[in-house]
Amino acid sequence: MEKLIIRADVTWQEIDERVNDISKRAHEINQMSDRQKALKEFRELRDYVESDMHELKLSRNSEVLDNCAPLHYYHLYGTHIHFEKFDTEHLVWNLDEFDQAKKWYEASVSRAYILIEGIPDYDSTVFIPTKPMNPYTVDLSPTAFKAYSNGKHIQLQAHGLATQNVRLEETYGQLFEIVL
Repeated sequence: MEKLIIRADVTWQEIDERVNDISKRAHEINQMSDRQKALKEFRELRDYVESDMHELKLSRNSEVLDNCAPLHYYHLYGTHIHFEKFDTEHLVWNLDEFDQAKKWYEASVSRAYILIEGIPDYDSTVFIPTKPMNPYTVDLSPTAFKAYSNGKHIQLQAHGLATQNVRLEETYGQLFEIVL
């Protein structure tokens, strides 16, 4: 597996692949018959993930981490991994931690955010369409509503969709349809 390159335009697909590759590797290690070798391989996988988390936490990366939702959620994925003792007796438990964190990651990521002038507004709620032809809708936070009212650029960042400028059409109160 490759070293994480921290950049502002990291995509959901890149992070999804990374999380999937980590879980796949954990499964491969768990299937190894030589438990001492498996323990060594587990430690390497643990160190790989911990290295990513360390890089993400460095102060020089804080702005990118705060403004790039895929990296933000990858960092939270890492915080959901909790290991027991590093011995063969606890190996299965420790390897399962990667899947537990993956389940949290998949369940918690809404994968759609409004950006105001390029800055994510995590307080607005974006509703992903249930059918491909339906529009995205958003319940704007007071901050986003004020920014929109003042003519600020509003963008949508969503899983499987390039970040793009959008137009909002009011439907009810502060609930808007997003026109791509």
